[in-house]
Amino acid sequence: MAKKKNRKGKKRRRQNMSLFIITAVIFIGVALIYGIFLNKIMEKNEAKEIELEELEREQKEKQKELTKKQYELNYYQSDENIEKKAREELGLVMPQEIVFIPNN
Repeated sequence: MAKKKNRKGKKRRRQNMSLFIITAVIFIGVALIYGIFLNKIMEKNEAKEIELEELEREQKEKQKELTKKQYELNYYQSDENIEKKAREELGLVMPQEIVFIPNN
């Protein structure tokens, strides 16, 4: 009777040990798969962050260009610029001005 209990106890311990090993292997496998999956996500996230930084840098450059172009447009449309071009390039004068032509 004692031998039967001892055999059953050994058998039960082996089953428990086998169950523990199987559980441990499954846990390690799941942990490895999770680690690989997490690593892929982190790599994608890092790539997206780099892409975002590049796009933000490009946006700042484009905003600077836009600001410069708006300034230029405002300057070229200003009355001062139009008057300056009319005087320098077309030789025009304002109606109340007196024009002196030098003798050469």
